Parts: sequence; structure tokens; C-alpha cells
Amino acid sequence: MYLFSRRALINSADGIGWAAGICERCKEVTGQEVQLWGNVYSPGYGTITWTSWFADLPSLEAFGDKMQTDESYTKMVTEANFIEGAVDDALMETIAGEPNPDMDPQYVTGAQAVCAGATSCGP
Repeated sequence: MYLFSRRALINSADGIGWAAGICERCKEVTGQEVQLWGNVYSPGYGTITWTSWFADLPSLEAFGDKMQTDESYTKMVTEANFIEGAVDDALMETIAGEPNPDMDPQYVTGAQAVCAGATSCGP
């Protein structure tokens, strides 16, 4: 399973309604559930993140293709003035367990790791 996320900093309370509208439009066009999260209790307050689970990379690619060709979605994204700076995308793969679609979490945490390069692999 893959978790795709897109993160942005919104500049006003009106941006929350706009961000929720993006979720709704994605589901209308693709049938794919997209969740909206907001940072709390951190210096990143005001950062929102859209997330969605995909079984494989071709499913994610098909989702992106559908959204990029939807004129209503494109208009929502390009004409909105609710984002400060650029968006940041991430793609993560589960390494243990599977997401439970029946759960409705209110809070989530995550961990990220990067393998360090080494110049040698032995003694």
C-alpha cells in the first residue's frame, strides 16, 4: 500500500473550506477517498495535508491523470489564493501492517527514515 500526501500552508480560515472542497472534488471525479488533516500543537500550525491510500503506483498515476484533466478541479487549484508558497508532495510505502478503512482516526502520527549511504559494507 502507498500513502500519497500533499501538504500546504494555508493563509486564512477560508482556506479550510477550500481545502475540504478539494477532497470532495477528488472523490466526485475518481471515487477515491481523500482525507484532510491539519497540524496542531506545533510550529507548523496552519499546515494542511491531503492524504489518500493507493493499492499500487498505477492506481496513483490514474488518479493523478483524472484530476489533471478535470477542468473544475484545475480551476479550484489555479484560482485559489489560500496557499502560502508551494505545495510539498510525499509518497510513502507501508512496511508493516495494512491500513484499516473502517477506522476513523482523529489524530495520527508518523515516522520517516532515510537510509544513510556508506562507503563500505563490511569490516
